[in-house]
Amino acid sequence: MGVDQTLGKKLRAEFPKSLWPSNPERLESFFKKNRGILPPDASLGDDMEIYRDTKNGELTIIFDFRPCPGQVRE
Repeated sequence: MGVDQTLGKKLRAEFPKSLWPSNPERLESFFKKNRGILPPDASLGDDMEIYRDTKNGELTIIFDFRPCPGQVRE
């Protein structure tokens, strides 16, 4: 959320399709690798939510790069 369609597609293409993204080091590596195309104030700790559904074996990762209310990005 918070990025244009072109950047969203690029990030989804770069994101691995296997279950390993739940590994914190690999998430950090993905974030570092794509730092140049992410919004300048993007933060792994503040802009990412992970939801695990162990019953169904599903993992949902949401990146939210929308600015906080009252903040304007340059």
